Amino acid sequence: MHFNIRERASNLLQPGEGVYQRTVRSGAWAFTLRITERGFGIARLIILARILSPNDFGLVGIALLAMATLETGLHPN
Repeated sequence: MHFNIRERASNLLQPGEGVYQRTVRSGAWAFTLRITERGFGIARLIILARILSPNDFGLVGIALLAMATLETGLHPN
């Protein structure tokens, strides 16, 4: 197990790779992580919609909207 982790870690920064290849690989990882994060968020909402009553789910929606608005205001990109 440890050998596999070390091997993977050593493959992250291969000496023969240029900046372009590393940038493309990093972009692919960032994209994959973003899509995965969105997928888990949608799954969470579907599960909550099945568990909660419509009124409770509406309150969760309002809370999520407020949190997203505050996050956008605090971290303008």
